[in-house]
Amino acid sequence: MQTTLLISSRKDPAGSLIHEELCKLLEKDDFATPFIRHLHASERLIYLDGPSLPNDADRIIFLSRHASERPRPVLTVHVTGNFGTADYGGEPGTLTAAATNLMHALLNRLFIHAPEGYEVMYEATHHGPTSL
Repeated sequence: MQTTLLISSRKDPAGSLIHEELCKLLEKDDFATPFIRHLHASERLIYLDGPSLPNDADRIIFLSRHASERPRPVLTVHVTGNFGTADYGGEPGTLTAAATNLMHALLNRLFIHAPEGYEVMYEATHHGPTSL
């Protein structure tokens, strides 16, 4: 079974709440619990880099808020990285490997369980961290 690291930032109330709610759900799942690690970072997630992250997990899920030019209720899934410049953390022109099966499964579950009025979608890759 793969180990998953869930990371949220103390500077992000929405991400912290998502993390807290996931912990409540995971407490009910005796099978999954041993394979989940947690990190509550003190800095914004987009500025974390590889050396500041534990390396004992097979995959990392960043739990964070979403901001856009056109604010609306949306739940998204995306890979970290920068196709071009690194305006929001990470290195320019650097993409992180995608766990496509996990992303697809998460997107499907979000779609099934999204609160009324929420859109569910993949988000464009556009920020750090990139050195994972």
